[in-house]
Amino acid sequence: MADAKLVKVCKKCSGVDVDALKGLLKAKDFSTGCIGRCLGRNPDLKGKAYGFISGQFVVSGSSADFLAKVAKAGAPAAEKPAAKAKPVVKAKPVAKAKPVAKTKPAAKAKPAAKAKKAK
Repeated sequence: MADAKLVKVCKKCSGVDVDALKGLLKAKDFSTGCIGRCLGRNPDLKGKAYGFISGQFVVSGSSADFLAKVAKAGAPAAEKPAAKAKPVVKAKPVAKAKPVAKTKPAAKAKPAAKAKKAK
C-alpha cells in the first residue's frame, strides 16, 4: 500500500500556490489533483486556500496562511521532541525443573516353555 501524502491540493480549485508548495516540500510528500471540494459545489470556499494536510481538510484565508500550516505540519522529525524511553523491566528468574524420580527397569519376560515332542 502506498504511503499517504502529507498534503493534497487541487491545482485548479484550491487557491494554493503549487509552485510555492513544490519549494516547501519534497515531491513524495504532496500530490495535486481533484480533492472533491470543487468551487462549483462549495461556493463558500471562494477566495480561500484549502486542501488536505495529514488527512484533514484545512481551510485558510490565503495561500500564504495555508503554506504556513503545511510548513508546521511538515517539520522534520529532528525538530519534534523525542519520545521518552520506557523503563527497562528485569525479567523474573525462571524456576528450575524438579528432578524426575528414577523408576525400576521393567522385568524381563520369561522365555516361553518349549513344547514337548510327542513320541
